[in-house]
Order: sequence, then structure tokens, then C-alpha cells
Amino acid sequence: MTRRKPLTIAVAVILALLVAGGIGLLVRQAFFKPKSITAYFTSATAIYPGDEVRVAGVKVGTIKAIQAQGTKTKFSLAVDRDVPIPANAQAIIVSQNLVGARYVQLTPPYEDSGPKMSDGAVIGLDRTAVPVEWDQVKTQLMRLATDLGPKDDASKTAVGRFIDSAANALDGNGQKLHDTIA
Repeated sequence: MTRRKPLTIAVAVILALLVAGGIGLLVRQAFFKPKSITAYFTSATAIYPGDEVRVAGVKVGTIKAIQAQGTKTKFSLAVDRDVPIPANAQAIIVSQNLVGARYVQLTPPYEDSGPKMSDGAVIGLDRTAVPVEWDQVKTQLMRLATDLGPKDDASKTAVGRFIDSAANALDGNGQKLHDTIA
């Protein structure tokens, strides 16, 4: 009977630890898990799950998932719960430079008053923005080169040759550039 008593105590201690761990996990998930925010953008070029979410340039979370949904793209963001975000915040994809990593900027930063964005909030297309893409810049520069250059072939001008050469160098290398810089 004396050998059973230590076994009973050991089982009771293990059960108590499991219950305490379970309660701790529930408390952690309820109070410390990141806030989920969904944002819809018109495109998701050169931005990936795992990239940063920032407020005033400071990392406050990450992009958990990106899903194409017809003419829009759904971003699932995980933001630190203790960072207040204004209820009417905008989400902007920021490109630091032509080939650098991108991130989502939530703006404006929260002031001392006003409603805060809650867990599960949605930021619609009317409150999001994406950077101008290189292809759009190239199209406009080609139009300018055509207007300024000879009428028979825009690629014969210096501006036209530069644009063609830059486009050829960057074509299809978005992921490689992201991996190199990130």
C-alpha cells in the first residue's frame, strides 16, 4: 500500500500540471494572441506571407496569408494585440524601392482617443492602396519616349533603349529579387 501512494501522488501532480498548462494556454490565446485583421487590395505583386505589417514604420505584425479572390486580393494580417489601431485605419502596401521587400503599413497611428480596430476587423478596397508597378511606369515612359523620339521606332532613342533594357533585366525576376533583398 505504501508503493501505491507515491504513484497516486505522481499521477495527481501530472494531472495538475496538465490542467494548469491547459488553463495557461487558454489564457494566453484569449489575451495575448495577435489581433486578426483582413485587408483587401487590388493586387499583391511582390509581397508574400511572412512579410511585415508596420505602424509608423515599426513592425507590429506579419502577413499570415494572401488569397486571390477575383478582382481583389485578401490579406490576412496578424497584429500585436497591444498595438492600438484606429477603427478607420487604411492599409497601404509600401515599396521601399524598385526591387526591395514590401510591407503593409497601417495608417494613421492611433491617437489618444477614438474607436480602435477590433479583432476580426476588415479593411475594404476603399481604404487600401498599392504602389505603382514598374510595368505601369514602363508603359508611361515608353509613351513619353515615343512622343519625344523618332516616329518610326521608340527603341532607337536613348530613353527607349534604357526602358527596354531595364524591363528585360527585371522581367520574371520578382521572386529572386525579393529573396536576395529580404
